[in-house]
Amino acid sequence: MLKLYPHGNAQEVELSATALASDRFIAYATWKWFDLHRNNSSQPVYRYLYSKLRPALVDNTLASGLAGGTVKKVADAPAAPKAVGAPHACEIEYCMGNLHLIKEYAWTADDYKVSETMSEYFANFIKTGNPNGAKLPQWEAAKAGDATPPVMIIDTESRTEKAKDDARYHFLDKAYKNK
Repeated sequence: MLKLYPHGNAQEVELSATALASDRFIAYATWKWFDLHRNNSSQPVYRYLYSKLRPALVDNTLASGLAGGTVKKVADAPAAPKAVGAPHACEIEYCMGNLHLIKEYAWTADDYKVSETMSEYFANFIKTGNPNGAKLPQWEAAKAGDATPPVMIIDTESRTEKAKDDARYHFLDKAYKNK
């Protein structure tokens, strides 16, 4: 476990604690569903990691809520830690294409670009079973048994990368006695 979640200094400990919490909360279960599907289905399976952080809030008296939305800032509340990745559910307004309806954030051209990319991928997948389309970065399907399956990183410059964290999920698979 310590090899998979580095702990050599305070920053590594913080990042590994965040990764382990994320893995146990949702990442492992999502990977498990993906892994079962790609290894037991004849249908193509596409995997993504949403990575675009939301922009700053327009109103400085507000703070982003933990599960979306906003909350009033409390004067004596400690500052939120710096994000180490896009938080859970942050992609919802992007994939729904409704950034223009959410006035709390200072959306940028990059935010609208990510929203359009994500909406196009999802619409293509719904229509054809394949997310790829004109003017979109190629999104490769995962293959059964691939040790480093492709992952579409959805961000300002979306791209496909080989999976980097699957060893953690294989470890958790054994720890949870799922393998």
